[in-house]
Amino acid sequence: MSSAIGTSNPSHRQERAQRAVRVLSATLVTRTAALTAASAKAPVWDADAGDPFQDDVTNGRLFVRPPPDEDLELTVYGEGADDSVGAVAVWGWEPWGFPRGNASGLAGLLWVPRLLALALPVLGQRVGVADTPLGETIRFADSLGSLTDYTPSPGLKQTNDPANGAAKLLVPVSGYPVVEVELTRGSAGTPMTAIGAAWRTL
Repeated sequence: MSSAIGTSNPSHRQERAQRAVRVLSATLVTRTAALTAASAKAPVWDADAGDPFQDDVTNGRLFVRPPPDEDLELTVYGEGADDSVGAVAVWGWEPWGFPRGNASGLAGLLWVPRLLALALPVLGQRVGVADTPLGETIRFADSLGSLTDYTPSPGLKQTNDPANGAAKLLVPVSGYPVVEVELTRGSAGTPMTAIGAAWRTL
């Protein structure tokens, strides 16, 4: 017998919760900096072989621990006028294990960063909903510009949607237990006043 309309299977509710779009941070990022293909990060050594990464909204560094073998989909939003431009970079952090007895005599994990995506989100006309965490001062990015000196990584997909103000950035992150989303207000054109992003895995 089919279930009645309006009832919900607990497993379906759990699946929807896992697939729900999540805001990276309740606080928007106001950092001003240029992100380019030459942007670099130094590896991070962790002697405790744990996870040394913590959100740092001030510097626009936000972290996601995606399930294995799934891609990360990002939607960018922000404050500012229509056509304001921000910047987003996605980094995969790859752990290299060093057991005791190696030449250095040190044990732990060396986390090595890889640049997976780089884009310039452009705010459109679509705004948020009054009396919600994303209110009417928020605009959603309707397009994602590319940098001339940046070669996209294999599998990266950018979807522009000016009609609905819902540009998407789909980033392959399989093999990276920690993914960093770096946000800035941008330095090209008219910078956003503040920038944020939401994510889900697919």
